[in-house]
Amino acid sequence: MRIVIQKLFHAELPDFDADFLHTTIRIALRPSVAYWCVLCMAVLIVAELGSLATLSLLHKRWITYADFPALHTQQNGETLTLPDGSNTDSQSFFGGVPTYLHPYLGFTLKPRTEVVGGGRSIALEAFGFFPASGEIVLQKEESEIVVGILGGSLAQNFIIGGNGGKALAETLLKDPRFAGKHIRFTSMASGGYKEPQHLLALNYFLSLGAQFDIVINLSGFNEVTLPFRENIPAGLHPLYPRSWQLLAGGLSHEKLSVIGRIAMLRDSQQRNTLYASWHPCDWSAACTLTFFVRGRYIHQQIHRLNADLILHTVPNNTSPIFAGPPMGRSGTGSALREIVATWKNSAMLIEDLGRSRGFRTFTFLQPSPYIGGKPLSAQERAILEFGGWSDRYSKQGYPALQEAVRSLREEGYTATDLSNVFSVHPETLYVDSCCHVGAEGDRILAKAMGRGILRDW
Repeated sequence: MRIVIQKLFHAELPDFDADFLHTTIRIALRPSVAYWCVLCMAVLIVAELGSLATLSLLHKRWITYADFPALHTQQNGETLTLPDGSNTDSQSFFGGVPTYLHPYLGFTLKPRTEVVGGGRSIALEAFGFFPASGEIVLQKEESEIVVGILGGSLAQNFIIGGNGGKALAETLLKDPRFAGKHIRFTSMASGGYKEPQHLLALNYFLSLGAQFDIVINLSGFNEVTLPFRENIPAGLHPLYPRSWQLLAGGLSHEKLSVIGRIAMLRDSQQRNTLYASWHPCDWSAACTLTFFVRGRYIHQQIHRLNADLILHTVPNNTSPIFAGPPMGRSGTGSALREIVATWKNSAMLIEDLGRSRGFRTFTFLQPSPYIGGKPLSAQERAILEFGGWSDRYSKQGYPALQEAVRSLREEGYTATDLSNVFSVHPETLYVDSCCHVGAEGDRILAKAMGRGILRDW
């Protein structure tokens, strides 16, 4: 250092400790602890603001820290929203819940015989339906109005979530015809069910002695979606239960391999959600963005593997177990006409059963986020964009269903089109890209159903 200074300034320096000078200059040039703290804080602030902006762009609305709890509950994608099978988890798992082959209904959950109930009723859990589905009433009280619910996951969640049944009961009890009555719900609906499963479920429970005052059939979406999305691509008969080839087709090495990969991804998905809710990640935009992107990636992988699983299990079309009677295979031709005709005929048979057995029946065409003119919120648009369901099925099938509703009414049956029930509701109601709604959506749906019941009573 002494030599460098002498050459630069052409001057002789007095003797001094060169090591001391070198150390002094090095310390002077070294950034302080405060400097590094300020730099780290600046990097963190930039990362947080950038992550907030990215989250806002992904959701197409401005995201604040107040939105983080809701984002953390959605880290598993659509599969954590409701226990309804909306993720098309087709390896004999719907919504992460294992399903079992059933001789009459196609499939159910695992029956819980330990919750059978008393002599007047039998818990529907004993038949393989979700908890909170209610009970099959064998001996009805005079003060009771027993309401049976048929349909797929929308109808199922309408009851097990509690909001739909409560709002429907409140709407009906305001009418003098229901004054002083206790309304009791029996949900025979299950995720993935489609006609003729609703009709078969009603007949099955009637044969066991079930009693009803009202039976509601809330359906339509599964009927025109699942056959073209799952059954037909897999070579399965369109009217057969969803993923029938997986339930009745046995296990191959390839199928087991895909199932194992899906199970591993599900574990990763659950851990991702758990980690996202830990402190201090639960208040960090950067952490939330990281887990959100990772959760979406895992969800997309599960969705892709489910689609692979459906197509991997191609049944032997010569076997009546899978093939069934001949039907058309085009998305807008004879197959669609026959599927909608089956939905309409099933609605007629359900009402004919009610007339012969002394209970009232009401068919409601359920809403779809792709039909009916609902003004979508920014959150709903993001959900539909990131979700795994296509608008193609609703757009090709719902016009025929709406015509079937009009035809049913002309023929004297009580059918109501609720496909536009959310047309004046710009708030966020849909919780996934399938057809499921949250608590407020259930309440709006319940009030519309109550008005339809009172009108046609």
